[in-house]
Amino acid sequence: DVEAGQEAAGDIYQEQVGMYGEQKDLTTQAIQSQFTGASRDVGFGLQTGQRDIAYTTGKTNLATSGTMQTQTKDLLAKAKSDMTKLVETRDLSKAEANLSYRKGQMSAEDAYQSTLTGLESQPTNFLEGMFS
Repeated sequence: DVEAGQEAAGDIYQEQVGMYGEQKDLTTQAIQSQFTGASRDVGFGLQTGQRDIAYTTGKTNLATSGTMQTQTKDLLAKAKSDMTKLVETRDLSKAEANLSYRKGQMSAEDAYQSTLTGLESQPTNFLEGMFS
C-alpha cells in the first residue's frame, strides 16, 4: 500500500509540474505575441510619422529651417522610448511567468514530500504497528 501511495504521489507531482509548465509556456507565448503586435504598432507609427513629416515639409518648404530634422529626431526618440518600454515590459512579464512556475513547482514538491513523509511513517508490519 505504501509503495502504491508513493507511486501515485509521484504521478500527481509530475502531472502538477507538467500543468505549471504548460501554463508557463502559454503565458510566454501570449507575452511574445503581445510584444510582436505592439512592436509592429510602433513601427507603423514611425512610418506614419515619417510620411507626415515629409508631407508637411514638402508642402511648407520647412526643410531648410531644421524643423524636419527636429521632428524626425523627436519621432525617433519616441519610437526608441516606446520600444524600450515594450522590451522591459516583456522581460518583466517573462520573469513573472518564470517565478509563477517556480512557485507552483515548489508547492507541488512540498506536497509530494509531505505525502511521502506521511506514507513512510505508516507502520508496514504488525510489530511496527504495536510500537508506534
